[in-house]
Amino acid sequence: MNTVKGHAALGAWKGADEPAHGHVPAAGCVAVYQRVRSLDPDHPVVLIEAPRGPSPNPDGHDTPLTAAVIAPYAKACDIHGVDIYPVSKPPGLHAGGPPVNTDLSVVGDMTRIVARASPGKQVWTTSTT
Repeated sequence: MNTVKGHAALGAWKGADEPAHGHVPAAGCVAVYQRVRSLDPDHPVVLIEAPRGPSPNPDGHDTPLTAAVIAPYAKACDIHGVDIYPVSKPPGLHAGGPPVNTDLSVVGDMTRIVARASPGKQVWTTSTT
């Protein structure tokens, strides 16, 4: 970190990828966030969530994404996001199973969930068709 934190091209640090979906403990993500910010207070930390919630057990089916599931991770980032890409055919197919919006507006649905889970945070959404 010390080698690159002053580089003009550094925009943000990327935290755990899809931590809620991957069953990564929020407390660990918060500890890493605090360490990163202590070493580099000038660049934000970004966490990107999956467009679906975690399965109740490793062999189970994914669940729909909810603000309650990802809210604990808001303490582990400055920017909280979701990656709903590629937008499936039909849209929403990979967003956690029924009931799911099957319109392209599912991207907005996922963005609103992250925004509700992360009051006061910046929100990023990545999507592509």
